[in-house]
Amino acid sequence: MSPTEVVWHEDKQSQLIESIFRNFTVPQVVFAVRRDEEDENLVSRICVDGKQVCLIIDHVREGTYN
Repeated sequence: MSPTEVVWHEDKQSQLIESIFRNFTVPQVVFAVRRDEEDENLVSRICVDGKQVCLIIDHVREGTYN
């Protein structure tokens, strides 16, 4: 599985999108934040939980959702 591969079935993806548009509760997304050792203002965020949610939202935003 590639890091950008959506593995949720189509019906689950549709339910997520519908929940977002209806302002329902959606699964939480958890990020780890890492500060750069040399520049404290520089941070990177790594998705720890909720990658599928992020990928599906990106597909909708980019217009690549089926």
